[in-house]
Amino acid sequence: MKEDSIFDIPIFGDQGVRLGSNSRTDSYDSALGAYGGANLASNGDVGTNSISTTAPYAIDLDSNASINGDAIIGPGGDTSQAISIDSNVTITGTKSTLPALKELPQIIAPAGLPYQGAISLSSNDTLTISGSGEYSNIILDSNSVLTINTNATIYITGTLSLNSNSQLNISNNSEVTFYINGALHLDSNTAINNLSQDPTKLSVYGTDSLTDVSFDSNSNLYGAIYARKAYITSDSNSNIYGSLIGERIRLDSNATVHYDEALGRETGGPGSGLMEISSWQEK
Repeated sequence: MKEDSIFDIPIFGDQGVRLGSNSRTDSYDSALGAYGGANLASNGDVGTNSISTTAPYAIDLDSNASINGDAIIGPGGDTSQAISIDSNVTITGTKSTLPALKELPQIIAPAGLPYQGAISLSSNDTLTISGSGEYSNIILDSNSVLTINTNATIYITGTLSLNSNSQLNISNNSEVTFYINGALHLDSNTAINNLSQDPTKLSVYGTDSLTDVSFDSNSNLYGAIYARKAYITSDSNSNIYGSLIGERIRLDSNATVHYDEALGRETGGPGSGLMEISSWQEK
């Protein structure tokens, strides 16, 4: 039996989703090339298990917000009441309800990765990671650059934080999976540069201890984030190419999520739902 991708609904907040003014969703397919031009589609669905008809609503859409896709609430919900719509909102698809609650499996962090301590880069520092490992924290100060130049599994027991203008680069031929316990924060004008621009090559999984994921203004990411207990915020002018799943999702003004439809086809890898890794050994 084919297993559904955990990223089958592009933007999913278990307890609710809010799109701020002028924020929008849409979709493309990284297997066909870069986002834009002929590679644009309207499968940027927004979903939730919530059926709340009072603030915070299941889906709350501020003025000029655009869902280029469907708006989906929990089973038995009233779409006319649980989807709050301000002026000039666009929903290109349908308003509907889930047939059953979407299950969000627990993430179990990998065991047995070689312990590497902490990474703390000062302003303008550079460093390269060339293998998998466990880290207590990875903190990048302003204008520093951290590069991962190989396929790797990175487990962070604390925080992954990029301060203003810092960069985390993932080389063009690398596939990287992060597991994070503490927090994920991208400050303004930062980026996790997945140089392949292929969101299926970068996955970020949060254990139930990860409750805070934030993208400040003008930050960028090509990848998929799954953190079922996290409040995920994407501030003004931030751009996510991939997918977001959390406890709550908030896109602020002019924030965008461009869903990569390739994530919905993934099985046996990122997006497969096979989230539990109990041990790890380098071969």
